[in-house]
Amino acid sequence: MKVIGIRDIQRKEAAIEYRRMYTGTATLSLNGAGSIDVPIEFTLEHTALGSIDISVNLLREIEYPVLPVINDLKEYIHRLSTTGQLS
Repeated sequence: MKVIGIRDIQRKEAAIEYRRMYTGTATLSLNGAGSIDVPIEFTLEHTALGSIDISVNLLREIEYPVLPVINDLKEYIHRLSTTGQLS
């Protein structure tokens, strides 16, 4: 499984400044089974110690183990955040 990209990223308004919430569509390549588009929601929350906690929710069921997909999406989102691609 590989994350090809996340498109249509929209930031949702949050009343809390240290939490950024987004929606988007993740494109995943599933080991020879082609690629699929999955709607997702994700949150980046700054902790008191300065680190960032990332949570991801798949908004549709997929025919693949969910935990590896979530972990790969978290890594991809972290890269987007550190390179300044999320506003």
